[in-house]
Amino acid sequence: MRYFNTLDLIHDIITHNIDFDKHLKRIREEDVIKNLMKKKATMLNKDFIIVEKTMEEENFAKLPQNVKDELNKIISALKKLTNKNLLENYLKILSKLKKDYPNVPVIYNIITSVYTLLGDKEKQYQTIIETRDKFPNYLFGKTALCEYYLQNHKENKIPDAFDNKLKFKV
Repeated sequence: MRYFNTLDLIHDIITHNIDFDKHLKRIREEDVIKNLMKKKATMLNKDFIIVEKTMEEENFAKLPQNVKDELNKIISALKKLTNKNLLENYLKILSKLKKDYPNVPVIYNIITSVYTLLGDKEKQYQTIIETRDKFPNYLFGKTALCEYYLQNHKENKIPDAFDNKLKFKV
């Protein structure tokens, strides 16, 4: 069975050069199941769950459906060109949601994206740091910090984002 090269995947995410064929197609479901059986892991004891659809981040999944719908609506809107007034309105909505649901990292990610689109690098950076501090093991928070460092020519700080556990060649 072939496994993901985690360092390879993280590098590709940071450099925005993800080869989906390379990373996603190398693991076949039947190989995963054979390996699980060999290790005597079972689906019944919830060691592993194999699903056909994308799994939501744990805290996001616990949100009321109307809140998830609102967040997904904002995410979709951010993918299109949006004007400053709309972005500022999204910030108000997101700020309230952040207060109501402080343990949902995706809300922090979306706020970071809004600040990025507004060109407010200071608040973008503050939100990224807040995300990293509040959710230290959250991979998307770490990659957002790496992306910020790349955009601002601070490549030498990238290893810090991963607690100096990885070596990068930029």
